[in-house]
Amino acid sequence: AAHTRDGLLRRWPDTDYRNWYLGDWLPPQPVDPADEDSITLVNNCFLVECFDRAAAIAKVLGLPADAKAHSGRAAALRHRIHEVFYHDGIYADGDQIDLAYPLLVEAVPHEMRPLVLKNLFREITRTGQPRIGTGLVGTGVLLELLTAEGRCDLVASMVDTDDYPGWGYMLANHETATCESWTPSNGSHVHNCFNQVNGWLIRGLIGLQPLAEAPGFRRFRLRPQPVPGVAWAEAECQTAAGTIMIHWECKDEFALKLSVPDGAEALVTLPDGNECGVAAGQHRLSCRLGNNRAENDQ
Repeated sequence: AAHTRDGLLRRWPDTDYRNWYLGDWLPPQPVDPADEDSITLVNNCFLVECFDRAAAIAKVLGLPADAKAHSGRAAALRHRIHEVFYHDGIYADGDQIDLAYPLLVEAVPHEMRPLVLKNLFREITRTGQPRIGTGLVGTGVLLELLTAEGRCDLVASMVDTDDYPGWGYMLANHETATCESWTPSNGSHVHNCFNQVNGWLIRGLIGLQPLAEAPGFRRFRLRPQPVPGVAWAEAECQTAAGTIMIHWECKDEFALKLSVPDGAEALVTLPDGNECGVAAGQHRLSCRLGNNRAENDQ
């Protein structure tokens, strides 16, 4: 609060140790991580998440006045983010994190979301092959946003390449663990910076997503997103109620096998968009595969 001016968190004085007011960290070239508008945008989007989380905690603790206050702060900050940073269909300098983060925290007005999403997809595919343009902070944000928007095809293309930047580029350079930087020669060779792809494999490709209102996977969402080049996927998740088992494959159609433990239930969204509630037990579901990619990417 001491460093908030005109409704936005602003840069605070650096210390002798280091500058802690960062935006994205070690994005690939030619992204400029020092752009002040981008840095301030990223920090305020994160603050929206903090206010939302505080409101949710207050609600669980039975503190409605606190929940209302935190929700009000989040709403005011969303409005201010759009008011200050939006211009010409983009936010700040228009890098991937500058478009994905306002979308993720819903700072983008509803009627403007299609335009901002379109510009994000264009930025991702600007050089032809979908290319990741984010660092430590932005990669998790980007993958979460693309998963929510049903664009795991873009994530899969980013993963399935040996070119710079990407996880395949690290492998092509004989790395045996994720590096701190997309350029392996820059920074640590054993780091947790880009492990967000593991979360995408579970939440996006497999589609297993917990629901906050039903902790412990008493209820959960399953939204598999098959991608080109992947014929099948499977996973297990140990819960207090038992083991959730998921297996899907793509041949002439999408076929899903799902085991829901006793006392749990699932909300399944198939790749064709159809939804159904699934109780405990063994289940088989299928649908025809279609092209669900968003229109007007280019």
